[in-house]
Amino acid sequence: MAFTSRHVELNTPDGSDSEFEDLGDYNAPSGRLVDEGGRNENGVREVVIAVMGVTGAGKSYLIRAITEKAVRVGDGLEACTQAVEGVTMKYRDVSLTLLDSPGFKDTYRSDTDVLYEISSYLAGTYSQGSKLSGIIYVHPITDVRMDGPSLRSLRMFRKLVGEDSLDNIILATTHWGEVEEETGRRREADLVSKFWKPFLDGGARMVRYDGGRESGLALVDMLVNKSRVVLDIQRETVDEKKDLIDTGAGQVLNEELRKIQAMYQEELKKHKEELELADEKSKKEIAAIMQEMGDKLAEAERAREDLRRAGTQRDRQQRDFLKKLQLQQLVHQQEKATLEKRQNELTSLVQELQAQVNKGRGAAPAASLATVSMTSFVAYLG
Repeated sequence: MAFTSRHVELNTPDGSDSEFEDLGDYNAPSGRLVDEGGRNENGVREVVIAVMGVTGAGKSYLIRAITEKAVRVGDGLEACTQAVEGVTMKYRDVSLTLLDSPGFKDTYRSDTDVLYEISSYLAGTYSQGSKLSGIIYVHPITDVRMDGPSLRSLRMFRKLVGEDSLDNIILATTHWGEVEEETGRRREADLVSKFWKPFLDGGARMVRYDGGRESGLALVDMLVNKSRVVLDIQRETVDEKKDLIDTGAGQVLNEELRKIQAMYQEELKKHKEELELADEKSKKEIAAIMQEMGDKLAEAERAREDLRRAGTQRDRQQRDFLKKLQLQQLVHQQEKATLEKRQNELTSLVQELQAQVNKGRGAAPAASLATVSMTSFVAYLG
């Protein structure tokens, strides 16, 4: 299912695309309708696997290695993936789409922006009937420790997925070629016993990704035949119509931002007291520190405000649009089926008349044959 978060391929019964006029700058994800078994109109099973993780973990690299298609790969901590993008390939007997997602702990984007981007995309595709077969969560084994942003990302990811979907999760460690084996093994043991233990206890699996294509395809093989799942973030935003801040992932992020706000407010209060007692030289240094902390406090406040606003009226408009889109596509399919049925009936009648002509029963059936054939042809064009 070749999804993209940048456009919608809409074929309405009358061929119009007027539904876009009322949506402003909304860019909905696109995709073909699938049946309950995940098969598209050609009978091919669609398998969609998302790749997630913090910035720099190797999401885009993994997708490029598996698909052997051009995927821009970032360098260091600068993210190259700004929106959810799908890369599709034929794999065995399925149409496989790997979703490349923006990473948390981004240099230039807040976690609020990233969570909004991912949740909006997943809600949109779910509204169209698409479900994931699994998620590959990548983590660089080069990380010396699990810092605050990484832990926040992991907690948000767990809430985004939900407990019932953990069996469809693969936790993949990356960048093994950049660490000593013993160092990597020690960090891997920490992940198993501490940070990833709740995931593993719930059914997720942990795998080393060695950077090659075969290793990547092995990850796909672990998920390709899994039953499709509905993530908690999809159920909450679409079925329960919750605002993003009220979802499990949104609550985790909001609480973390609240703690950050409180920390900087306390630090600013402390430095303000120090400023009153400091000499002129120290005052300049303290003022510079306070300016930096004030900027970070303002950033946290903006992120919380963005989270409060995210997923309200605009998201509901998107969901309503996608439901309308799905209905239009179903109507289109029904009309197409009706025309095909009419064509088959006319074809059968033509064959009967042709049989009469072949038996030499006169010219009248031949005239009727010509009339019905023309009718059939017009119906076919219609």
